[in-house]
Amino acid sequence: MSLGTAVSVSGVPERESGIPLKDGRQLAWSEWGPETGRVVVLLHGAPGSSHYCPDVATTQELGVRLVAADRPGYGRSTARPGRTLLDWADDLVELLDHLEVAAVPVVGWSSGVPFAIASAVGRPDRIAALALVAGDGPLDDVPGVRDALPPERAERIAALRADPVAGRVAARERAAFYAERPESIMGAIEPPGGGSTDSDDPDVVLRRIPEARAALLEMFRHGALHGADGWVDDSIAIQLPWRFSLGSVACPTTVWYGAKDRLAERRDSEYLARAIPGAELVIEPDDGHSLPVHHWREILERVLGT
Repeated sequence: MSLGTAVSVSGVPERESGIPLKDGRQLAWSEWGPETGRVVVLLHGAPGSSHYCPDVATTQELGVRLVAADRPGYGRSTARPGRTLLDWADDLVELLDHLEVAAVPVVGWSSGVPFAIASAVGRPDRIAALALVAGDGPLDDVPGVRDALPPERAERIAALRADPVAGRVAARERAAFYAERPESIMGAIEPPGGGSTDSDDPDVVLRRIPEARAALLEMFRHGALHGADGWVDDSIAIQLPWRFSLGSVACPTTVWYGAKDRLAERRDSEYLARAIPGAELVIEPDDGHSLPVHHWREILERVLGT
């Protein structure tokens, strides 16, 4: 597929649902594809939300019931301060029980990757396969990551690890702009000057397509429906020690990375592919962070084993 051609991305779910969890919180999700189709779970980035399907046409054609779940604090899912990566596995299992499905494939995209991995570690009986797309590895384990951190960020992480409660207060202050004006997050993902003339950046090219940009904006707006807690708590969980081994992942795993990605580091994807037993690394030379929009068919076929 030529990047920048017509796309079938959407920020408007075909169906939306929610359930009360055992602890009283609400868990919400969005769906695309046939209700009788095979369930595939999509875990969004940070910030992000369930209001995003990379390719509606392919989802329908492959008979997939795509379930995009809002993690705590995003969309209509109740926040859970202090949550860990592994805590997400418990929420996901309650969702799968409600859907009356056993083991499902999970696609983690961007900051959804650590949560996808944690699901496979925490509840290996419920995760059939993983697709890990443009994601981060653990700060403490990926070679070179800690040394490359800007001093200010390194100091924030050290302070967060020393006092997570105070660190969350500071993180909420930094994220206030997103809670107040979610669309402003677009400025953080645009290259300097907006990238309006950068035809070599596939993510910039994609954002020039009105439908694709509208879907992205809707994803961000829905994610901040009740503030920035989802983004804040995601970031804290990812930056703290993961406290589980990637070597514990037992399901078939494919790691995807776009060589022109300006948001995620290639070394993280390479590390994940090395650390997860039997994982395969797929590098798309002409794509970037929005890789699923252009390669959704291949991603789905891999996790479905077709």
